[in-house]
Amino acid sequence: MDYADLAHAKFLNGDTLASVRREFATAAECIIKGFTMAYDPSDPDYVGDEPAPEESNGSAYGYVDWADVGETTAIEGFNYALMAADFDLGRKLAHWFQDPGDGDPMAPDVNRYTHALKYALLGEKGQGSALLQQTIDEYTAQPPSKDSGAMNYFTLSLTLSGILRNDETLFNQGLALILKFYREVMIPSEDMWDTCWIPDD
Repeated sequence: MDYADLAHAKFLNGDTLASVRREFATAAECIIKGFTMAYDPSDPDYVGDEPAPEESNGSAYGYVDWADVGETTAIEGFNYALMAADFDLGRKLAHWFQDPGDGDPMAPDVNRYTHALKYALLGEKGQGSALLQQTIDEYTAQPPSKDSGAMNYFTLSLTLSGILRNDETLFNQGLALILKFYREVMIPSEDMWDTCWIPDD
């Protein structure tokens, strides 16, 4: 995230787009490294087969902390790769992303969205669309509250579904809801969820 923060700062400072993208690429590479350490036995730093020590309380060197290779980390990595305009990095992460090895995936809407991003980058649009449709159907039948994480993933699912289906109307609908969600919910919140200011116009 430090490299991503640096990329944001460089962009706001007027640095070249190439420089900004370079920092986002490095951010994506750092996240990919965590996934290869967890899943790639050929990685010299592989620890995916090492059990966590009992006294670790979830934080010790030399084994996988499955939260570090979970859905939200993968989403960040995918986003950084895309902001770097580096689809090869996105596909590399897509290759390694999977449900966490501790058998404890995140909420279904988060999990489906992450896998749909993976499938999008791997060119498997049908599989991604099918996952997103489950979320869209659930939240169309029973809309989530406007200030919930579920609303966030509903809007993201609509937008990505529009991309995968080449449906401009659905894409624009999702994008408009994302902007509304950020204006009404994310920005007024105390922590702002690491988001940025969106102008009224």
